[in-house]
Amino acid sequence: MDDPRFWVGTNGEDILIFDREMQIENSPFVHLWSPTAQEMKSVNASMARVHMKTIKDDTLVAPAIESYLIWHAKNGADFLNEEKKYQRERRKGDELKQQTKSEIYAAKGNSNSYSHRSAQCHNCGKALNSSVQATCKTCGWIRCACGACGC
Repeated sequence: MDDPRFWVGTNGEDILIFDREMQIENSPFVHLWSPTAQEMKSVNASMARVHMKTIKDDTLVAPAIESYLIWHAKNGADFLNEEKKYQRERRKGDELKQQTKSEIYAAKGNSNSYSHRSAQCHNCGKALNSSVQATCKTCGWIRCACGACGC
């Protein structure tokens, strides 16, 4: 069952279905349907691209898509509305954080940057250092080589 609306792949543990219709623009996450867990999973987009492999076996693809279509008919619109609401709230929070950072910088007489910082990546656990890695212009966090930041 080759359906161009979907991409079916695996992360080595589970079959996952990508449906472009269920993605949120400018989100750092992709939403993938897991027929095994019977739920939509949110996965770091940059990590998904690296660790996912396409499945071409129709004996695996067809039942996975069938399972997804049943879920989508019942829950797809509600899921997408909730995700859009979550992303709007997240962006509002990010805007408030950025405003607060700008106020802090102004009070300290600094430009839009921090002094030297060290941290640990919340995604992969790698040690981060602002003198080595770049900071994200959107959230101000140190950007890890795995692609993660505070966004």
